[in-house]
Amino acid sequence: MYPHSADKPTLYNARICPFAHRAVLALREANVQYEQIDIDLENKPEWYSQVNPLLKVPTLRLPTGEILVESMLIAEYVADQYPESNLMPKSAFDRYRVRLHIDYFGNNVLGLPFKLLGVNSNEAARQELYPTIVERLRELDARLVEASVSGPFFLGDRYSVADIATITFIERLEVALKLSEMSIADTTGLDRLNQWKSAVRSRPSYTKTVASVRLHIDYFGNNVLGLPFKLLGVNSNEAARQELYPTIVERLRELDARLVEASVSGPFFLGDRYSVADIATITFIERLEVALKLSEMSIADTTGLDRFNQWKSAVRSRPSYTETVASYDEIVAAFKKFIK
Repeated sequence: MYPHSADKPTLYNARICPFAHRAVLALREANVQYEQIDIDLENKPEWYSQVNPLLKVPTLRLPTGEILVESMLIAEYVADQYPESNLMPKSAFDRYRVRLHIDYFGNNVLGLPFKLLGVNSNEAARQELYPTIVERLRELDARLVEASVSGPFFLGDRYSVADIATITFIERLEVALKLSEMSIADTTGLDRLNQWKSAVRSRPSYTKTVASVRLHIDYFGNNVLGLPFKLLGVNSNEAARQELYPTIVERLRELDARLVEASVSGPFFLGDRYSVADIATITFIERLEVALKLSEMSIADTTGLDRFNQWKSAVRSRPSYTETVASYDEIVAAFKKFIK
């Protein structure tokens, strides 16, 4: 038998999965008391095939034993089962509008973060894809205006499944853009989209399930991500390298402290749960260590990095990392244009 609650719905979830996040948001918005069991997508427990033979998340088990799969079907089930949540409008036409919006998003926006990450190491391909991303987001902005000029949600002042279905992938797209050293922060023609994002992100259902990860990624992007490139930029200037080194150590100790704050025992940012917070940061730590080696520096014996070192070891043991990590020589070759 597999683990489940006898008297509450049981959600089999993976925090890293934007599809599963839809189910989490729907359940929280409907104030459903449920038990959550997190599934490691790279090391799924043997019993999980009894829950979902396809081994996908999310899966929702009802106390009566029925099993629900597919994120949007689960979200709509929650909306129908708990009508007081108002997650689906009562009007048949408005329900049609919600479903049409979700269908449009699925066909035109949902796949963008995965496409961008797929060409992350190819600068020319990234630059070629960027205008398409901007175009699709401007189209999304126009559709939000058409749905409700004043907003802030798709249905105006009513939060709905239309918002749940889309925010989790917009979140991943912004992470993918940051990892690709791109941004839409100053892009024109996205006022309604930005209003919508701000409103959806202020919901307790959202802040309690993603805020810590997002803040960690933002901190890393602002304080650590650029360090390898700064160091390579002064590679031939020993005095400048020595001047920069204490800053690198200070930033990494700050990162260590943030990891401790997030989870004392670790090993990942979210404790025993591997997440986007780990994915977004490890690739740049890898490059920082290569840059340090090229500069004949090291952090191997630096004190105050115990939690950080634990985290590195855990992330580097993941099959997704070991099977895809670039070699030292490959990273050095990519770094040549930054070395001065």
